[in-house]
Amino acid sequence: MERLAAHIPEWTGQPSGAKEPVVLCQCALARNLREFVFPQCCIDDERRAAQARVRALLNADGVIPNGAYYAAAELDEVGLRFLAERRLITYEMLCAVGPRGVYVSENQSLAIMVNSSDHVVIRALTANGKVEDAWKRVNDVDDALGRRLDFSYHERLGYLTRSLRMVGTGLKVSVLLHLPGLVMMRAIHDLERRMRRRRLHLCGMTLGDPRAAAPPPPDILPGSAYGLTAAIEPVGYQCLYMDLLGALAAPTANTVGNLFLLGNGDTLGLSEAEIIFHAEQAVADIVESEGEARRQLKRERGDILLDSISRALGIASGARQLGMGEALTLASLIRLADAMGLMAGFDRTALNTTLLECQSAHLQIMRGISPDAPLLAGERARLFRTLFSGATIN
Repeated sequence: MERLAAHIPEWTGQPSGAKEPVVLCQCALARNLREFVFPQCCIDDERRAAQARVRALLNADGVIPNGAYYAAAELDEVGLRFLAERRLITYEMLCAVGPRGVYVSENQSLAIMVNSSDHVVIRALTANGKVEDAWKRVNDVDDALGRRLDFSYHERLGYLTRSLRMVGTGLKVSVLLHLPGLVMMRAIHDLERRMRRRRLHLCGMTLGDPRAAAPPPPDILPGSAYGLTAAIEPVGYQCLYMDLLGALAAPTANTVGNLFLLGNGDTLGLSEAEIIFHAEQAVADIVESEGEARRQLKRERGDILLDSISRALGIASGARQLGMGEALTLASLIRLADAMGLMAGFDRTALNTTLLECQSAHLQIMRGISPDAPLLAGERARLFRTLFSGATIN
């Protein structure tokens, strides 16, 4: 994992012209090999044979972008969680069993999972807000692999996948959005209904691994009654995972950090071009709605907004312990302030990188922190103090 950790993923940057509410675009294609049953029904020997067949192609020159293959058998649990935190594997891959792995391109914007939910899942990540760019990357790889592998395909239904929700094109589009304006103006539920009418899903994001034990009740400490102590989650909840189908999704009212995931609901009956078109039109609508909500927020609640931002900056630049949920909340307000021109002295790309690196497995691998919740919270607070030491309110 040290090799991956030493390089910041390309998608954490803030490309010129990118729309601020769009944090990340993802396109994923699910494919299965005709001569095998779905991975969950395979015995290990069959999974091993499928992995060997796909891996041989991934390592062939000129087939796909340069990268490296990471076999799950060669990684420990922390390494797998690191890949999930970095968006290189999905939660389904984290939970899968038997021979499996992931091929990661050098810039970490392309990942090809083997034997996760399906035999092959091709995923591309981009931060420029253009779903079309992510789609082109996965489509090129799909074409290259499809010329050499016999994928399961039905003349009437299309590509066959483990989940009925992916049958047809096998294409899942996901756009991670930062929508504090719509949340503060209490317009998020209206947006959710609008997206549902377009047959798109808007859901919230939840912290942690559902397999982990539920968080215990908070400790009764001096100052806790006044909100002066950090809310520190167990180690298994100090992370943020993504999946293909939304199993980790939260209701929009319970999301963390004002982050929302927009995804297509239909994969059958529409072409890939139609799915991409509808997603891009919806993103453009959301960007406009969020912009108007922010302008209204500044007009009608400017003093309250500035006070909230000032408090968030004070905690971020001075706290000695930060839970993951609190860190995302603070980052949301500070990112909003920067986008609205209310703050100076900090780099948004550096914030994206810090939010990636302050997750539990990243802190364990990159900083050598023991898997102890308070220790991880202390290192996260140190990263935030460093990042925001020179930030000021305009």
